[in-house]
Amino acid sequence: FIEERYNSHTAQLYIYNALWFELVLVLLAVNFIGNIQRYQLLKKEKWAILAFHCAFIIMIIGAGVTRYIGYEGTMYIGEKEWSDTLYVKNTGQASVSQIKKIKLPFKLYLSDFILERYAGSDNPSSYESKVRLVDPRNGLDKEYRIHMNHVLDYDGYRFFQSSYYSNEKGTVLSVNHDFYGTWISYLGYLLLGV
Repeated sequence: FIEERYNSHTAQLYIYNALWFELVLVLLAVNFIGNIQRYQLLKKEKWAILAFHCAFIIMIIGAGVTRYIGYEGTMYIGEKEWSDTLYVKNTGQASVSQIKKIKLPFKLYLSDFILERYAGSDNPSSYESKVRLVDPRNGLDKEYRIHMNHVLDYDGYRFFQSSYYSNEKGTVLSVNHDFYGTWISYLGYLLLGV
């Protein structure tokens, strides 16, 4: 309800990044661990319930790893330009934000940005970025397309098509770097589905 009434930045600041929310998650994990002992879920006939509890414990651990090790940022690339810079917003107390630049060990070149509109309208129907990824560490030079529901995964980074320049001559990519938190959480989801 906070995201609907205000915005996601406000929700991040006062809920998801707040100490009280982290304490709630820790208490939830402690409660799951306590219930494993209290209800003797280590017995063979209770393994399904044990897997359910362990799945949530693992997902909470994954969230903690994401919170303290992973980060999200934004990359801006104009057409026919290179970028190796990620802009990460560090939100501190009381709505104080600082932008931190992170230099990536590889570069992206925006070969082409394509914006399609609904017929008879100025509203975008889809947009995509054709990029060239160059990583001198391992000799990689490869073309990729980033568009809706089609991300670029490379070296622990995930690049999502998020927006574009107002003059339609560049792209804005959301970038997530959370290899360990993601896979720990996926392990929890897998266990939940078993």
